[in-house]
Amino acid sequence: MPKNLRVANEIVLSSQKPLKTNGNFNRGYTWEEYPNRIYIFQSDAILETIIHESAHILDGITKTKLSHSDRFKEIFEEYLNMYRNNPYLADVECFVSPYACEFYSEAQHIYSKNYNIRYTEDFAESVRLFFTDPKKIKRDFPKKYEFVKEILNM
Repeated sequence: MPKNLRVANEIVLSSQKPLKTNGNFNRGYTWEEYPNRIYIFQSDAILETIIHESAHILDGITKTKLSHSDRFKEIFEEYLNMYRNNPYLADVECFVSPYACEFYSEAQHIYSKNYNIRYTEDFAESVRLFFTDPKKIKRDFPKKYEFVKEILNM
């Protein structure tokens, strides 16, 4: 586990298979009732899930959520607009993962229950990718790479 992401006090491993929500498999989660605990379902991507969920904890323990900082939102919107203005690229290409794209697509509607947290999955996936495929995030999303590098003091 990356040292700068050791924010969870407890990791609960479950033998339950990942849940399918919105077409994606939910491999883990954090919960406001226990803010420093990560729940992980049986998966072949345990480390990736722990990093992703740790990013949510890190996001939640800052005074201003990192995923909703002006800087992250500017970077996020810049990539979104760059790809939207290019007819040869799919929307999914402006996100660091298909999961982040699907979450944002559902959450961007003002009546969505997730409207106020629409940037959070892209943030968590950016942190995950920073550790699991740094070449990809640095090549495809250099500003997100630099943002994560800066917040983790790396």
